[in-house]
This record gives sequence, structure tokens and C-alpha cells, in this order.
Amino acid sequence: MATRFYFTAEGSGTPNISPAFDAGWEQTAQATRLKLIYKQTIAVRSTLADNATRTVPITTTQDILGNQFVSDPLPAQRFITSTTVSAVIRVLASATTENATLAFVVKIVSQDGTVTRGTIFSTFTTGATFAATAATRILSASALTALTSNSGDRLVVEVGAHVAAPTTAGTYTMRTGNSAASDFALTSALTTDLNPWIEFSSDLYGTGLNNYQQFDVGNGMSVTEKIR
Repeated sequence: MATRFYFTAEGSGTPNISPAFDAGWEQTAQATRLKLIYKQTIAVRSTLADNATRTVPITTTQDILGNQFVSDPLPAQRFITSTTVSAVIRVLASATTENATLAFVVKIVSQDGTVTRGTIFSTFTTGATFAATAATRILSASALTALTSNSGDRLVVEVGAHVAAPTTAGTYTMRTGNSAASDFALTSALTTDLNPWIEFSSDLYGTGLNNYQQFDVGNGMSVTEKIR
């Protein structure tokens, strides 16, 4: 069973922790922190959608962070290399001469956000360059780096753009929010306005012991006690 998360819209609420931005970004001053929402917990879709725009300076090749998304606490588990991560988000550039492509960082942090356990995936350029009209770009089934998390650790996803020697200053825009009736397919160049997402090929909320996930023992019970 895969685990899908939504990128919430700006204005929909911020997480109560502030993990450090990844050191791989050259520019973070424009970034905002938002909640990464597990799809299965959503009873009613948000009415919010947002097209967040970030400035791209002229000539400088750099990675510009748009948003940092922070999940609720997760069970302890092993992230293994056979697990993959995929994502789709609708983007556009004010000019194709910005040479902008998607950039992603996925890491695990402590529950209070002060300790980074490790980065399980990062790429600072992937997919086709952003078009001058809104269309999807994707991250397709990319393998994770192995890491063992602690109970209560959180998933942090950072999404932005790599711009390669843009010949004109401009902006890039990303569509966030889960207000649409349907999610995007994992397909590049879609021009519809559906829900962007990120998905892991394993069940991050399961209780299978073979995936090193923990469970709580009730008050007054021993972990060695038989349950009848």
C-alpha cells in the first residue's frame, strides 16, 4: 500500500515546528513552511488552492526553495532502498529562458524539528524545464536512501526550482492545495487544475514488524504479556 501526501496551500496553516532548510538550496529567503497532509486523513477537501510565485534573479544558476512541507509525527520504521518516491505538481515560468526545473529534498527530522535524522532523497534538477503556461512536472519512482527513523519523527519535503543561468529575471510559480475533486496522474505536461501530491511506494503508517514499525502497549501491560 502506497502512502500519498498533499501539498497544502499557502494560507491553510503552518506547522508548529521550523526545521532548518536543507543546505543544498542557494536561496531560501522566499520559502514558506506548510503542512504535509496524509491523504487518508482528509474527510473534506480544502477550499484553498494557491499559485505561489517566487522571484528568479538574472544570470545566476541556483536552487530556489519555494516551500517546506512538514508532516505530522510518523511511526518508527526503516526507509529502505526498494521504496520509491514519486511526485507531481503544476508549475510555470514567466519566461522559458529561466531554464527552471524541479528540485526536491526529502528528509526525516525529530518530532520537534531540531534534529535532522538524515536525507532520504534529493535532486536539484529533474524533468523538463518549466513552460510559460501552467503544466505538470513530475518526479517518477525514485529510490530512497536507507534510514531508520524514531517513533514520532516527521517527514519534511522541500520543493523548489533549479534555474540554470537564466538570461532574464522573472518568476516561477507552483500550484499547491487539495481543493480539486481529483488528483493529478503521474504525467508530465498536464494542463488541468487538479491536486498535486507526493507518494511513497510503502505504507508509512502500517504496523508491520518486518518494516521495523512500533506499536504502543496499553497501560499496565508488559510487552511480554500474552493477549488473550
